[in-house]
Amino acid sequence: MEDSNRFGAFLMGLGFGTAIGLLLAPKSGSDARDYLQSKSREIANRLKSGGHSLYDRAKDGVQSGKQHVQDRVKNLSNAADARRLAFRKAVGETWHVTKAKWSTRPEIVEDAETPGVRL
Repeated sequence: MEDSNRFGAFLMGLGFGTAIGLLLAPKSGSDARDYLQSKSREIANRLKSGGHSLYDRAKDGVQSGKQHVQDRVKNLSNAADARRLAFRKAVGETWHVTKAKWSTRPEIVEDAETPGVRL
């Protein structure tokens, strides 16, 4: 922040120095004033154009950042869903192996779809 204040002060000093130099130049007063006015308008238009350009770039950057975050969230969500499905599948396969192993004692095996119901 301090650097931008220094830069702004530098530009302001440069502008004042230029204005004073032109006022003291060997041109007539009206010519110097006309010249200063035209240069001031030109600089103001450049700054305005640059400000609009900067605003547009910042707006595009924010939009791009939002899209990137949304894409990452979607990818993470899909990965979590895939892992959850793989876990359930692995647990289901393990359950069927356990169920087959204990099929000789159905009183102690519970149904996976309806917990609490003995097979």
